Amino acid sequence: VFGTRETEQDIKKITALTVEQAMTKSPVTATPDTVLEDLATLMVKSKYYSLPVVEDGKVIGIVGKEDILRTVISEK
Repeated sequence: VFGTRETEQDIKKITALTVEQAMTKSPVTATPDTVLEDLATLMVKSKYYSLPVVEDGKVIGIVGKEDILRTVISEK
């Protein structure tokens, strides 16, 4: 439905010309110690495709759904 807050935010990000316009201002983050199962559950429930990994206030990486799947598949 057009006009919803979520749709308006999506349109702004799609039409962004700068990183600042496209970025999420208060992103959900993970830490290196986040349990993989918890991270996967959060991503599915919240519809996140990737999350920054933060340690001591600094981004040290990004984990995506594909990374999780690759890890789970390689363990079998």
